[in-house]
Amino acid sequence: MVNKKELHEAINGYTAAWKSLFNSNTPADQHEEAGIAMRWEDSLFPFSNAAFLTDEISDSLTLKQHLNTVAARMRSRQYGGLLNICNDLITGEAKLKFDQILKDAGLEFVMTLDSMAGDILPLELNPIPELQVKRVRSAKELRAFSDMNCLAYGFDVEWGRNALGNVWIDHAYSFVGYVDDQPVCAASAAPVGDVLYLALVATRPEAQRKGYSETIVRHALLEGYKATGLTRTLLHATPAGAPVYKRIGYYKSANISAYQLIG
Repeated sequence: MVNKKELHEAINGYTAAWKSLFNSNTPADQHEEAGIAMRWEDSLFPFSNAAFLTDEISDSLTLKQHLNTVAARMRSRQYGGLLNICNDLITGEAKLKFDQILKDAGLEFVMTLDSMAGDILPLELNPIPELQVKRVRSAKELRAFSDMNCLAYGFDVEWGRNALGNVWIDHAYSFVGYVDDQPVCAASAAPVGDVLYLALVATRPEAQRKGYSETIVRHALLEGYKATGLTRTLLHATPAGAPVYKRIGYYKSANISAYQLIG
């Protein structure tokens, strides 16, 4: 059975996290209206440009208006990004006509994200002897944190360096893992409302499948819990990354699809 409360937590938590955490010195297009939220830094770093449909939509006219509004604002920006929609919040006639309305608005499917949640804190650490985990407290460490995410996702490292601001030092519990003094993984947990939001989990391709991601995720979550007392945590994962989070104790709470402009 669909849990509407968790569906709204999934998309609204995602929206709130992006509005508060992806907040560098770059002026952003911040657009808010009923059912739509957008924070678009117009950065080459794709994670910095995001739009969201935030309410349940059952009629096709409302869906058409919302998608056309978002698509028009996306076209007005120089760099691309993603529109995120919780699939189970599109119902009734809107669901039946969704594919055609999406196409008419000039949008296409990019990927699926699993919204995952859990009342799992505090949790135990699983240290790996060769992995040294350090909190991001300086510009140098922030650069290593940023570079890790770019390398893991195949982005140019300059994209992240220009997009990730000091909020990841000042507001979040961000960590980098090192092996032989070389950065190999990263993760961050930040208070967003009444949850700890887990974000920017990444491991260098050559360091994957060694347990580093789970170790640094546990570390970030536990440090966030110690500082805030928050016991519930939320994240949005690619299907490939979901098994790591399931092992930690998360469960899938909603399915979100991401869309971009065609072409």
